[in-house]
Amino acid sequence: MKRKIIQMAGKTMVVSLPADWVKKYGIKKGEEIELIESGQKVIISTTKQDDTSEKVQIDASELNERALEWTLAALHKSGYDEIIINYKKPETLKIINKYLKTFLMGFIMMSHTDNKCVIKSITKNIESEFDSTLRRAFLVTISMGEESLKCIKEKKFSELLDLVHYEQTNNQLTNFCERLINKGAYKNDKRMCFMYVINWNLEKICDNYKYICKYLTDSPIKLSEETLKFFEEANNYFKSYYALFYNFDLQRFTELSEKKKALINKSISMNKTKNYKEIVIIHHLTNIIAQTSDFSSSMVALNQK
Repeated sequence: MKRKIIQMAGKTMVVSLPADWVKKYGIKKGEEIELIESGQKVIISTTKQDDTSEKVQIDASELNERALEWTLAALHKSGYDEIIINYKKPETLKIINKYLKTFLMGFIMMSHTDNKCVIKSITKNIESEFDSTLRRAFLVTISMGEESLKCIKEKKFSELLDLVHYEQTNNQLTNFCERLINKGAYKNDKRMCFMYVINWNLEKICDNYKYICKYLTDSPIKLSEETLKFFEEANNYFKSYYALFYNFDLQRFTELSEKKKALINKSISMNKTKNYKEIVIIHHLTNIIAQTSDFSSSMVALNQK
């Protein structure tokens, strides 16, 4: 879309706003809008909410459970407010209802028949929700790491599967943050992609804690003191990045990059002496460390003035 610049009173440069945008958000004469300079761009925004809904319709007749979950997650993150799902099998509705409860934050079932249902967002995509939701995602991940280690140390392997709800909550929170970014509720255009990477990795980190819990539920083993110590170090490494995210410091950032090297070298050494079951745990802990360090470049970018 292009607009011509109008010069008023010999000095002031004026450009008209798109009529559809003005109508969509109910912009009135005399109201304030926000302008953000971003290099060659000037971003114009309003605090008013868009009351129109973005809809999409899909045919889930040939999708298995996992493919349906991936599809719904993608549509949720993409920012659609209403999803119409056509299907043939009755069990498809059960899968959708289960997924609504565990992953699609802010969505409810509006209506359903034998071969179609409508799910819809009932939340407003408010920018202020982003920071609190992201912090909760960090804290949920920390809790899962600490509580899973506690259960393993106390040999309460039967309780590990109960901790998977933390991973499901993490999915809800990170998916919702990604949705807010795609809906434009995270207003900093230059840093938007870096914040998306943070959320993406945060979800993957929690997956590894889930894999550990499920593995040790099916195959309980006594972990060596060295592996338990490594588990604790992986947890502490993640907590250090959480603290760094909210209080960035270059010196601490450098120290953590060196810490990563030491932990990775330690995992390589441990893999030479442990049995294959213990190596599976070490593998997931190493993934947690590596994925946590993947925050690094995005975190630096977010803290550039």
